[in-house]
Amino acid sequence: MLGIDISGWQKTISWKAIADAGIEFGFIKATEGTDYVNSAYAQHRKAARRLGIPVGAYHFARPDADDGPEAEADYFLEVAQPRAGELLPVLDLETGGLPPNALARWAKRWLRRVEKRIGQPPILYTYSSFWTSIVGNAPGFERYPLWLANYGKDDGKVYPVRTVGSWPSIAIHQYTSKGRIAGWDNPVDLNRLKRGWTLDQLTVGAEPPPSLGYGPPWKLMAKKEVLHEASRLDAAFLALAAEQAKAGGTATIRGTLRER
Repeated sequence: MLGIDISGWQKTISWKAIADAGIEFGFIKATEGTDYVNSAYAQHRKAARRLGIPVGAYHFARPDADDGPEAEADYFLEVAQPRAGELLPVLDLETGGLPPNALARWAKRWLRRVEKRIGQPPILYTYSSFWTSIVGNAPGFERYPLWLANYGKDDGKVYPVRTVGSWPSIAIHQYTSKGRIAGWDNPVDLNRLKRGWTLDQLTVGAEPPPSLGYGPPWKLMAKKEVLHEASRLDAAFLALAAEQAKAGGTATIRGTLRER
């Protein structure tokens, strides 16, 4: 499946032309830092939905600014307003400004903040050389689907790509920045859904679980780090524990059983 991602540089691109080109999903830039909103976000979102093309919103991270990841996550959520049936929100991480360990912690804090709102792990976007060199090839992000930019010769063709960090696989491969859409004069980013992944796996659930209050008594922990908190031990919470185990991690569930 082919996908596209657009920002403020493609304000007037036609979603009819996108659909005619065989594009089946897309991501739209919503925000950057805590002071930029893509003024075309809402209209692109509406146009894509009208044509039945699943889309999601992405946030361009600015860890080099002083507001912090929680403030950026809240700003993004206020603008993007992710809904059931849309693609998962995305953290676009391609700006440094912090040491590798601090940058990895910054990204994880943003991702967790958004996850608490929607009840699902959001997507992380980055490019291969940035993650390996600027983020130090940081492990521990396996629960967040990876959208990886790696262009090869960047001539519009697909070249082999390897995953980074400790991700077992790539969910979405951005394979060129020089894609072409009939009726649009400028190049666009093109993506492909990788084998083993479906759009259903990358879609906001129909019922983000309001019952998960993210407080005591239940905690999913790894190496004394709290990965997830919930007000009850339910199927969604146990699924997160299973996901952690499948990714090769270790986890401890702490809590108190109570009679109903």
